Amino acid sequence: MPVNIAEELRHFLGISCCIVGEGGIEYLGYHGMCSLEAKKPVNERTRFLTASISKLFVATAVMQLHESGKLDIDTDINKYVSLNVSNPHGGEITARMLLEHSSGLSDNELGLITWRYNKFSPVSLEEQVARHIIRGGKFYSDSLWSPSGNYSYSNAGFTLLGYLVEEVSGEPFCQYMEAHIQKPLQMETATWDIPLDDNSAVPHVGNRELGHYCVAEYPACQLRASVEDLAKFLQFFITGEYNGSQILKPESVALMCPSNYYHGLGWWGKDACYGYPHEDVWIHGGFMDGVRTQINFYPRYKKGLVILSNNHTPYSKLEELLVQKIKFG
Repeated sequence: MPVNIAEELRHFLGISCCIVGEGGIEYLGYHGMCSLEAKKPVNERTRFLTASISKLFVATAVMQLHESGKLDIDTDINKYVSLNVSNPHGGEITARMLLEHSSGLSDNELGLITWRYNKFSPVSLEEQVARHIIRGGKFYSDSLWSPSGNYSYSNAGFTLLGYLVEEVSGEPFCQYMEAHIQKPLQMETATWDIPLDDNSAVPHVGNRELGHYCVAEYPACQLRASVEDLAKFLQFFITGEYNGSQILKPESVALMCPSNYYHGLGWWGKDACYGYPHEDVWIHGGFMDGVRTQINFYPRYKKGLVILSNNHTPYSKLEELLVQKIKFG
């Protein structure tokens, strides 16, 4: 392990990171504790809450349905769902808009705070969409919407996409994700549920354990997986397949990650609010109570990186060290 990276890892309560290339993991590092109370150390198979990295899996599912012909990402989603979804400012809502966070739907993180459970969400995606996004719903407000075309990062938008996946595929969201993404990529630790084993990193704020939790907007942020399993997902984007499995055609990957690094679907490019405007890289970060995560994909180098942590410790220095290793060895 490079000394400077090893030293940086010691600043984290619990951390796991890797660099991924065409052949798989090229560097793997981890340090710290899954749980301070249980004194359980992190290892290479420790499952972390990935937070908004989850959105990349939802985007992948949507693109699978698009390439199969079951869904057109440029068609109004009301063609595919039972509920009537409308922007009070007018205009249609398409899956592409939701993937780009340009549908006008916002939520100010409300769904990540208001509906939190110590078990898997008892609220179905249809119910969550109905009460939060549909006019007349219990928690609906016109203030959730702005005119379409305006960028507004939206967990509610990806919850709506999760509901769209259910409606179009005819399968429960978690079942679809396991069958069509997690199993083909052999992601053995991946789950959208509350983990029952002791090798899952517990979110912490400072030294205070929050415990494992789930939210009603779970497609947007609730995937839990090890850094090894996220490396498999990233390796697919680098090479176009993983161990013989191709979960998307090259044309679909090109739609998600255009060569000019603009208008990514799920991924953040140069034009995204949280993207890196001067870097040729596709990224996605994750931030929730007790969790910070990051995934970067560098097509030019055919490499990427993953960072998963169970605290709010800033990871910019670690990210910089990993990027230097990607670019300069």
